[in-house]
Amino acid sequence: MITWLASYPRSGNTLMRTIFNACFGLRSYELNQGPGLSPAARKRIGHCDITTAWADFYEEAKRSHENIIIKTHNPPLDLLPAVYVIRDGRASCYSYYRYHLSFQPELGRSLLQIIVGDDHYGNWSEHFRNWNKESRPVLLLRYENLIRPTDETLNSIAEFLDFRGKLSPWRNPFSELKEQDPNFFRSGNSEWRSAPEWNRYVDKVFWLFHSELMHQMGYGEEDEPELGSDLANILKELGSIIRRQARKSRELQRVCDERLDLINSLHDEAQKRLRIIEQLQSTRK
Repeated sequence: MITWLASYPRSGNTLMRTIFNACFGLRSYELNQGPGLSPAARKRIGHCDITTAWADFYEEAKRSHENIIIKTHNPPLDLLPAVYVIRDGRASCYSYYRYHLSFQPELGRSLLQIIVGDDHYGNWSEHFRNWNKESRPVLLLRYENLIRPTDETLNSIAEFLDFRGKLSPWRNPFSELKEQDPNFFRSGNSEWRSAPEWNRYVDKVFWLFHSELMHQMGYGEEDEPELGSDLANILKELGSIIRRQARKSRELQRVCDERLDLINSLHDEAQKRLRIIEQLQSTRK
């Protein structure tokens, strides 16, 4: 059966994969495989490649009696169990912005675009709600509790996975991973630390969009800035427009991705049938 490992980008998904591998001996697959990780780091986090067409792999993984862990940043595909990792939204958004600068500069993504959700994965709050609003079993884990996970945290993960094996002790390999991939593994801080790009205007826009979830999760409430009522109303209206447009864009992208998957599946099936035809023709000769 599939257990999804979901999070907004740069929220601790890779750290959780490393814990799965080191403590549980469970390797994981990746639906959104992007640039940044060296072969050595992939081995350390327990990365497995998906070697067949996604549709075939997905159906086989759902039927499997083993626990198939698949990392994703996408919206949910089903109601199967999910481990969801959350981090202070400011740290996630800023780290994701830095990731774009390092690995996808051609997209020209700004920090404000990341915050409001003008991005393939939407915004931080929307992503959380997409994964936590349905009647799926969800184990919610905080990034800051995974850096040095307690026995209680590891046992809660084991219980959620129905893991019956022996747990291995955890040693965070962040320093070694950072040495191998310094652009991917940046700071690993458990607490939010501001940066020059995170000016007071950026901060106000962030809290306008994400104050509800920040309060819900108990992140940085004492840091929330004051917003004038007129400015707040204008920004909220602009934010609604941006969110609607971003949702439309992502929906179009999803349809395109589904059609591409179908085309690839049909191509694979056509190749199989062509090989059968060629074998039959060679036997007749």
